[in-house]
Amino acid sequence: SRGGKTALLRKRRTFIITFILSILMVLLFLVTGPKVYTINGDSMLPNYHNGSVVLCISAKTKLNFGSVVIANVETEKQKTIVIKRIIGRPGDCVEFKHNHLFINGKLKSENYVKRNSVTESFSIKLKKNEFFLMGDNRNISVDSRYFGAVKQNAIKGKVILTLQLK
Repeated sequence: SRGGKTALLRKRRTFIITFILSILMVLLFLVTGPKVYTINGDSMLPNYHNGSVVLCISAKTKLNFGSVVIANVETEKQKTIVIKRIIGRPGDCVEFKHNHLFINGKLKSENYVKRNSVTESFSIKLKKNEFFLMGDNRNISVDSRYFGAVKQNAIKGKVILTLQLK
């Protein structure tokens, strides 16, 4: 019957369209979706351990004070990927006095910093597109104190999940 063939063709067309859309969504997810990185080093102890795996989402999400990010930076004339915490955001005045962090003149609590970490006093005013990144293990972290403020386009992702392998 003609009605039966039309219904079958409609079902096939719906299946094909659904299948193609599913493939496109998977491809879009793989290209723009979460990225996986393995931590190399102890600069983020005690919160992130050497060898742990982190899952990141696009850096286009809101990057707040305290967010942990993956960034491309240049240290000693070589490019490297680092995991660090956002301490200062665009336009902020970041200041350390007597081992205490002040953002725009206000004292900030940093309960994630490794105990007995010491941070020498400094002050920096961030530009419109700059972030100041620091490791939680301040005594050994090579961070914005050494390589300077990081432009937003150098931040590759925001950490959303960690798998501790220890």
